[in-house]
Amino acid sequence: MTLRTLYLALIFLPVFFVSCQNAELLDETRSFSNHKWMRFEPEEFTAHVNSTDDCFNIYLTATIDTALFRGDALPMTINLYSPSGERRMFRYDLHFKNKKDGKWLGEWHGDQLSVTRCVRQFFFFNSVGEFKLELAQCTSRYELEGVSQVGLRIVKAELKYPK
Repeated sequence: MTLRTLYLALIFLPVFFVSCQNAELLDETRSFSNHKWMRFEPEEFTAHVNSTDDCFNIYLTATIDTALFRGDALPMTINLYSPSGERRMFRYDLHFKNKKDGKWLGEWHGDQLSVTRCVRQFFFFNSVGEFKLELAQCTSRYELEGVSQVGLRIVKAELKYPK
């Protein structure tokens, strides 16, 4: 290996690792030991945003015990708090059953059903810094039985423009 090749490797290697690290902004899961998700106790997540130029896809995951969970979907809200104090909110109904034929969706892990859906595509953060995200169930039940886990994943999206 020549000295020139070594210098080029030393220059581009850190750039490669920095660009790969930004592909996933957040990937966390929270478990409920008693399989109950309390209505007024949202799960909190933190994401550090380095650029306002990148767009992201936001995924929600929920794992339920089908013997305890009553319903075909889990309505949830995501509250997003920016470093400057701005709040953005959106709601999503995570469906566990197909509306047409009533069959279960997702992946089975024993007697648990796990469903993941992209709830926001090409989402842009409007400032740089540490964002707080609150994930809450928004059913009419104070104690929602049958929910084992919830997760939030934010991944860098690839914009493809038409030619």
